[in-house]
Amino acid sequence: MTMKAQSISKSLIRKYINTVVNLIIIDFDMPEDDPGIYGQYIFDDLLVWIKRDDTEAVLKLAIGQLISSHFDADDFHKNEYPWDEDELRVVFKEIHRRLWPGEPIPTTEEEINWIE
Repeated sequence: MTMKAQSISKSLIRKYINTVVNLIIIDFDMPEDDPGIYGQYIFDDLLVWIKRDDTEAVLKLAIGQLISSHFDADDFHKNEYPWDEDELRVVFKEIHRRLWPGEPIPTTEEEINWIE
């Protein structure tokens, strides 16, 4: 039996990612090699937003796929300080670690139908 791909809005995920990255830029200017130094408030705020918007499951699925597959960085982060795919993947892994501690980071690609 084939599972239907879940449709997820790129703009929704981009909104969350841009907010996180912009808060990181305020504190650090550039991506850090050790994302553990990023302030917990960044991730606490994100958790509040996704719970308020009832999008936690959607973000979790999206983050899982973005960690484990190739993506165009411009699809998920638009800013005057462009970050590449590898830099964003580090942020995605840190989001997963901070929001869902103790849960393994997904290593398989979930089927997602990305929509604008």
